[in-house]
Amino acid sequence: MGLASFLAIILAIMHGLWKIWKKLRHEGSESSDVAMAFFLCLVAYLISAIFAHMSYQRYFWLLMALSSATIHILGRVEKDTSSELGPRDRRKSPQEE
Repeated sequence: MGLASFLAIILAIMHGLWKIWKKLRHEGSESSDVAMAFFLCLVAYLISAIFAHMSYQRYFWLLMALSSATIHILGRVEKDTSSELGPRDRRKSPQEE
């Protein structure tokens, strides 16, 4: 039960970062880079935790908290920018041009 909850937390945060990255990468904003950076930090930490055996557990939870905050902040930024631009004012993606 504990392992399933632990993995669910990790996967939910990584999935949220991936979704935000996919939404923001077409706009060319640096916010998408922040989401991918946190995603890759989590991947790197989880790989290193295999060898370090969670010796630095407090940093893991700090990284999880920062990643979760990033999801919420970038999600709000994405909603604000999409509401500011009307349907006619949206920038065309490179595929549409």
